[in-house]
Amino acid sequence: MKGLGSPSISIRRLGMLILSLFLLLLSGIQRSATVQGAAFRQGEGETFLYLPLIMKEFQWQGAWIAGKVVDARDSNQDFEPDPIAGAQVCTQYQECATTDAKGEYQISLSDTAWREVTASKDGFISLTQSVYPLANQTIIVNFVLSQPLTDVVSRIVLTWSTTKTFPAPVPEGFVENDLDAYLFMEHQTTNQVIYWDFYVNCTDCPSACILYDYRDGAGPETIDIRALETGNPPTVYHYAVHHANYLYSGKTIPSLAQLQARVCLYFKDANQANCYSAPAGDLQLWYLFSMDQEGNVTIMNCLSDEPVDTEGGQPPSCP
Repeated sequence: MKGLGSPSISIRRLGMLILSLFLLLLSGIQRSATVQGAAFRQGEGETFLYLPLIMKEFQWQGAWIAGKVVDARDSNQDFEPDPIAGAQVCTQYQECATTDAKGEYQISLSDTAWREVTASKDGFISLTQSVYPLANQTIIVNFVLSQPLTDVVSRIVLTWSTTKTFPAPVPEGFVENDLDAYLFMEHQTTNQVIYWDFYVNCTDCPSACILYDYRDGAGPETIDIRALETGNPPTVYHYAVHHANYLYSGKTIPSLAQLQARVCLYFKDANQANCYSAPAGDLQLWYLFSMDQEGNVTIMNCLSDEPVDTEGGQPPSCP
């Protein structure tokens, strides 16, 4: 098809032009080569319509760190962590808040730079955690503080993420965010295992007992070793954390590391805690340390998929 003094126009190009002009007419826009930032460009056998990209302006509303500070002990035996009121929670930039009667706090931040957050109170050992804030969001950072130990040889405190449940391909449709602390005691007579079945049962096992057991996130799970048992052959302690529903979920829920599983280890007359984070990996059991009857600790820090032996009390091992 030819027009007077016009270049040759293919049927495909003509159809594209007609369609483009029709769409512009429907939207009430005048036909032109450039309309309010939109433009046509004709190429070899093609017609392109360019529209401006409209981006919504980012609105800074703030960034926050919030959470709760509780006691590692269950001093009133109500099976709930005791809140610590009046604790100071500060970043390295002296952005601070004081916990209320429920142990809760919130810090308002001016930017999203990496933060070191420290919780402290007189009579307790301070703890520090690192976090990257997010714009217009609140990041939860909880703390479990312990007093210096005087009548306890060692205290082991497990914490993890606050998510209560995860969807999973199981009949219930979900699983609880449940981590379990285990203390294996290799005896000269018979092995023992301190775990959720010995929850707050310090009478049956006076030398070591578990104070808390949580099945839906956060923790803490606290085990106290009140006295080191001696014998020949020597008594050996082993501490491990079991991801209770990991295998049941088909390993579809977050791993120990992704749950930010963290263990803080305290010793008598020490003024600081040694804290460890779970290593990365898709295995269900975190074997953290062994301790001899003199209190000497060997850090193992490995993962395995071996089952927990609560009957025979066989301690875990590294692959």
